[in-house]
Amino acid sequence: MLIDCSRDNPFRPAHWRWLRAMGIANGEQPRATRRLDGPNGFRWIKRAAKFKQAYDACENDAARRVLANQMPDMFWAHQCWLETKKPTRWHIEAAILARQDDWEIGFACGVNPEIVDAFESVFFNVREKLNHRHYILHHVIGPAVQRGLYERDYDVLWKLYGFFYGPHALDALASKFLSPNWCSTPDTVNSSYQDDAIGTLKMKAAIAAKTIPVTLNTQVDLLHIFTKFVEVERTTDSAGKAQDQMLEHISAMMGNMPFNIGGRDPQRQQLPVEPNPAHAYKQTNIELSFEETMMVATGGEVPTADRLVELTFPPPPGLEEDAGGTNEED
Repeated sequence: MLIDCSRDNPFRPAHWRWLRAMGIANGEQPRATRRLDGPNGFRWIKRAAKFKQAYDACENDAARRVLANQMPDMFWAHQCWLETKKPTRWHIEAAILARQDDWEIGFACGVNPEIVDAFESVFFNVREKLNHRHYILHHVIGPAVQRGLYERDYDVLWKLYGFFYGPHALDALASKFLSPNWCSTPDTVNSSYQDDAIGTLKMKAAIAAKTIPVTLNTQVDLLHIFTKFVEVERTTDSAGKAQDQMLEHISAMMGNMPFNIGGRDPQRQQLPVEPNPAHAYKQTNIELSFEETMMVATGGEVPTADRLVELTFPPPPGLEEDAGGTNEED
């Protein structure tokens, strides 16, 4: 029905433009207009209806291949829409809800950004509604949130975490890794595994909290599990061990900086070198600015350095008089 895919329908589904295009292609609805469907809706519905007619006319794979070459963005967006058992479609939808742009989504999923644009514009038109969280929650993510979730409902969980927590939370939930750090040395493997184990348990606990139903049989157990989780979190000293990698990265970064710090060259470990060039200015009457200090510490030269070192200032008036009086008495 036309009312179900109306642009002004507050309960319209995310694929309302595709419903309009199918109705037009089948001769069941009036043609697309700017007044009826909006400027963007008119453009995309018109293209989608043309694609639907051409797709239905394809009799074999060779014809579909020709259509894919003629309308690649619509063809592959439609193929993505048909793939209800592959996670790529659910990840693209969740990434759109996480407010990522076409390039970011396409690069992460290995999809052309034009295909992501066509998919959102025709099959998952939600970007103009992202500020209306109740519409997204009730009409895009669906009633499963209230009815009850299972861990196998990963598509709904991805959309929930992507929409409410953003792309980083979505990536962690999809990959099952929280803030992974590349192990640059063998010494960091142990702390990485420990951090991964703790992060994975926290993620599973969050998913369990979302999916375990609250009943007379489970409510006491849920409280008990939560109490145990808090105790484990307090007694785990992962924070100190997790700093090993961060300290190593900081050490490597400082080792590659051309600074002379305290008479030691970080690039040559603890070997003594010439005193810090900035120390020479501490015996003078001037104080280097921040830019000049950085320039000297990295081996540069301050303009007019000779004149700055020789620069002197007269004593205060009181001291000058005392000094003169002493001379006269002598």
